[in-house]
Amino acid sequence: MQFYAYYRVLQVNVKIDICNLEVFPLMYGLVYSQSNLVGTISTRDDAVNALENNHSTKIRLLSGKGGMDRAKLTSSIMLHKILGDKKQYLAESNYSGNGLATPTVPLWMNFIVASSTGASLALGYSTTTVLTMSAEFFGLLNLRS
Repeated sequence: MQFYAYYRVLQVNVKIDICNLEVFPLMYGLVYSQSNLVGTISTRDDAVNALENNHSTKIRLLSGKGGMDRAKLTSSIMLHKILGDKKQYLAESNYSGNGLATPTVPLWMNFIVASSTGASLALGYSTTTVLTMSAEFFGLLNLRS
């Protein structure tokens, strides 16, 4: 970022390894959205509704501990697809970041895990996550002035 004023993320790639530590099955998935879903998902049905979004990995099931309790989730998305119009995403300055700052209008990747039975998660789950992205840098700075 030393030579450019702005950046815009074009594509995000996600790799998640998940391990269920509970004795009952879990459902999980990724949802890409224009809003942060933390605090808006309070029930199993809220989680199911969010994972039925067009920009999601859909619902996946993970067996309880001792069964097939590990899984890999891989997902990739071109961020303009969340808005539906590539020209709008590339033209709108609010979707680009200034220096190291977050864009004014961030786009979110929400990882959702819920009990498929409605039970509380006492032991939970463990994950490892790898995020990679492709970005463009623009607004060349004149460092000689």
